[in-house]
Amino acid sequence: MKTARWIAFMSANRHYSKPVMEVTLEFEQEELAALERNSERRLKRLVSSLVEGDVLAVDEFFPADPLPEPIPERLGSELAQLVILLQRKCGHRVSWFSVHDGPEQRSCTCVVEHEHGDVGMTAMRLALEVVFGHRKHLKQPFQQLRAYAEPRRLPLDTEAIIEAAEALDIPCRKMDRNPFGRDPSDPEIQAGALRRNGMIALGHGRFQLRVEGTLCAQRSPKANGLINQPDRFQNLCQRLGIPTDLPAAPRAVAKNLTILLCDGQIVGSIDDEGREQRLAQLEKVLHPSYFEGCSRIFEDLDAGILAVGVASQDYSAPLPEAGCITALNPAPDLDAALAPESSLLKIIARDFVRWLFPDGTASRIPIVSVTGSNGKTTTSQMVAHILQHAGHRVGITTTSGLSVEGKRLFSGDFGALVGHYILLARNDIDVAVLETHHVGLFQIGLAFDWCDVAVCTNVVDEHIFAHGVKSVDEMARVKGSLLESARDGVVLNADDEVSLSILPRLSDKPKIFTSLSQPMIALRRAFGANLDAIVLEEVNDETWSVLYVDERRIPLFRVSDVPATFEGKARFNVSNALQAAAAAYLLGVDEQVIQSSLTGFESGPELTSGRLNFHDNGQFRVLVDFAHNADGLAELSRFVDQLEVEGRKILLFAISGDRSDEAIRAAARAVAGHFDVYLCRRYPDPRGREVHEVAEMLAATLAEAGVEGDRIRTFHDHMEGMNSALAMGRQGDLIVMTHGGSEFETMWSAVTAGR
Repeated sequence: MKTARWIAFMSANRHYSKPVMEVTLEFEQEELAALERNSERRLKRLVSSLVEGDVLAVDEFFPADPLPEPIPERLGSELAQLVILLQRKCGHRVSWFSVHDGPEQRSCTCVVEHEHGDVGMTAMRLALEVVFGHRKHLKQPFQQLRAYAEPRRLPLDTEAIIEAAEALDIPCRKMDRNPFGRDPSDPEIQAGALRRNGMIALGHGRFQLRVEGTLCAQRSPKANGLINQPDRFQNLCQRLGIPTDLPAAPRAVAKNLTILLCDGQIVGSIDDEGREQRLAQLEKVLHPSYFEGCSRIFEDLDAGILAVGVASQDYSAPLPEAGCITALNPAPDLDAALAPESSLLKIIARDFVRWLFPDGTASRIPIVSVTGSNGKTTTSQMVAHILQHAGHRVGITTTSGLSVEGKRLFSGDFGALVGHYILLARNDIDVAVLETHHVGLFQIGLAFDWCDVAVCTNVVDEHIFAHGVKSVDEMARVKGSLLESARDGVVLNADDEVSLSILPRLSDKPKIFTSLSQPMIALRRAFGANLDAIVLEEVNDETWSVLYVDERRIPLFRVSDVPATFEGKARFNVSNALQAAAAAYLLGVDEQVIQSSLTGFESGPELTSGRLNFHDNGQFRVLVDFAHNADGLAELSRFVDQLEVEGRKILLFAISGDRSDEAIRAAARAVAGHFDVYLCRRYPDPRGREVHEVAEMLAATLAEAGVEGDRIRTFHDHMEGMNSALAMGRQGDLIVMTHGGSEFETMWSAVTAGR
């Protein structure tokens, strides 16, 4: 048996709404046969090992769920259930798992929920050793796992608040978990923490509130000042005229009680022996003055959750006569005070979240998420441009950086979880546009439980095998998971057959199709009479984009009026514009705003950094683009074919070294015959190949495609290739240079250095 895939997601993901681990196991046929023959005996040994290792009590059962019959799936179910059991025995309250067979029933994939990634993965490793007989004695490693897991356990009250937020559809992020987690074993960090593992963020953007334990300091700054300040407690009670000392009789004869309030209302109480009482019971035994005193304290502090310690010789007598306030805690540790199954805990958590976000209060900002193989960044920028013209304060993340209201704040790859989290935490935006690349979807997770609109530009033979994705169909499933998360609608490219394979998973979602080549009548014939779409039509000998929605036909914009399409020559940008328009329409943007904003969208380093950026130095022109696969290079070549060029067409290009040999050769074939000179190089990072390998493979494939040898040059140093291309420029030439994303700024600086 070998582990073919091992992924720990940090957040909601393509499998489940909570973090999970994904492990794929592959078996030899003989190995499966032996495992099947010994299945019953092996399971008995496993249960015995769990009992001897103090994982299971003698009266407990394993597995909890019935095991399926196919042997790979049976093994996967044993493994998944053991991982769940190990985590639960360590105090991590997880329950969900899924197992399915692979091709020819010689593999299985286990997807198992975790609450803390490192704890979950450690439990998975231990379970693998136990299930497949590599470890017989479990006691010591289980003790080690439990010792590691305990300080990383999520507090009960924090978990209850998270569940309450989810039930109220309020986004929640655990701040003590990857990718932003505080280390629970670091004493310096934990010394400043109000509650270990208890920090969460509820809401997006300007609506976001941070909660640590049971305190939201943003909402309750006055209450925050009481933490660990007993003198302030005394001063507060004195100012409110509430006694803090028992009258006359010694305190020892008094009975102590902790009254719990949430949103100003008494919910219940706990006595010294941990017994809980609900409000109805308290009303029978407490004098009304206790309710009045607690309410006055709450109104003064405005604390969401408040624990008021009281002592009294006779709770039926007025507070000043027989009792006093002994303590105030605006951040009570309900995890320690209440049992896991406590109904009070759930009530308090629900009321606390409702106090933070009263009915009708927003907690989310609209999110548009864009995925695909090519065109993601430009489409995202177009969507952001439209929304900004519609009056929104737009934040956008792409693989090039993070921008707010059109201003670049950070450069780099922000197209996955961390970049999305950073943007969604900002309080200066009211809508987010998130480019979402496949690595984030496949290996990391999503920064949201759902988005408003999702776009898939296309799915091509790109990144296959580079990050564990094994086929174009699997890539479509990965990208399709993003579209499944959209609530208000999805945008699909009807000209891309692979993208259309996602369609059966989107039956309940509003959809707008886009097409450059198919008329509306053909689309409705293929996909149904109620289909909504944006297509191209000839109107008075000019090409227009036309939106068909419900029974309406709405001309949106003349293609030649959108500068980024270069009068329609850049067909890929026409497609991007249609998809951006569809996404904006699904968000409720007016058609006239869509038209006016796109007619002002230009392809340049300000809006589309590294995508179809031209520079004219007065002698020759340079075109810099991010075409990085065969499909993108083919589109770029078709675009260049339509340009008027007096001199030579020179191409400097490369392909990432982690692509397959066939993907590299396909890229060379895509450009063969379209240029006069070919300069083959590598990107700065060879990604697992020799420094000469990619350039020479490109050159050899060009020669095989009929390009004469004297028109091909290779460069093993990426900077040498860039400098040589610029040095070759003569009057009237067009030099086309493709970059590897991270090197764009270096390339653009070199291109514009001589102005």
